[in-house]
Amino acid sequence: MHAPTRLRRIASSILPTVALIGLAPTAAQSATCTFDSSTATVSVSVGSGTTTLSVSAGNVVADGSPCGSATVTNADTIDASATGGTLVIDLSGGPFAPGQKAEASGQSEIEFTGTLGSGVLRIDGSPGADTIAAGTDGVNLNAEENADDVDVTITGVASMVVNGGNGNDRLTWDGREGTG
Repeated sequence: MHAPTRLRRIASSILPTVALIGLAPTAAQSATCTFDSSTATVSVSVGSGTTTLSVSAGNVVADGSPCGSATVTNADTIDASATGGTLVIDLSGGPFAPGQKAEASGQSEIEFTGTLGSGVLRIDGSPGADTIAAGTDGVNLNAEENADDVDVTITGVASMVVNGGNGNDRLTWDGREGTG
């Protein structure tokens, strides 16, 4: 075999491999989460994959990691921003309540705001009985206890999924309980 022919064969077998490596999917961008105690605001930058916000032993966590020193008693707002991806509000570890500030209704909780930039909003309920109401103005995560109070006002949502969990849940999509 001549050297130029051998070189072409080696090059022709390597190039497709190099091309496939270039097409390999990139890792999803991970979320970042910070807490500003002066404003009682948790700021979450949602990654390009799935970012899960939950409560663990009273702490506000993103993907299992604490959001600074944020707890359900010193935070009042969670502001999420993204250019896509999926934001999960997971209630299985407990409610995002009571929050720092008392509300006029007597039932307080942490409010969710922000924009997902055409992302997906998913709400996973608790193991108990959940009453979650959704409408054009947002989502009420504790509609039975706190009627006419929107807890989630996130814009740029391409689609929303609500999974009530294992409890005896009441899920509505008709704008009840202050959700428009």
